[in-house]
Amino acid sequence: MAEFTAGRPASRGAVALIGAALLAVGAYQGIAALRLVARTEPATGVVVARGGSSYTVRFEMEGRPIQFQAPMPTTRGFARSRIQVGREVLVRYDPDAPGEARVGGSALWAFPVACLLIGAMALAGLAVDSRRRAPGPRQGA
Repeated sequence: MAEFTAGRPASRGAVALIGAALLAVGAYQGIAALRLVARTEPATGVVVARGGSSYTVRFEMEGRPIQFQAPMPTTRGFARSRIQVGREVLVRYDPDAPGEARVGGSALWAFPVACLLIGAMALAGLAVDSRRRAPGPRQGA
């Protein structure tokens, strides 16, 4: 049975697998965000209600008011505290389905960027560790 201790091949393989998975998830989510930006229009919305696990945002499309529910950030603290009634937010909406709008801005990019950075750091750490562990040239040969 493989031991999962620091520096052992089994733990290095797990780090490589997790790093590669995070890169893949980050790339997938990043591409999804790019597609969303490409097919939607930007607008400025206002938070009109807040409660529980969601908040309500209102924006205008061609003079018509549109409202939609946005999920509350799952993290506590700063992200949640910024969602206050009356606060302006960037909205991305599809003109053919404006009721399915999403809050854009940094929230759209935070998860993909975090996954890409953590995955890249994990793989870079393995590469540096591998170079450090590689045997040097033999002396006297």
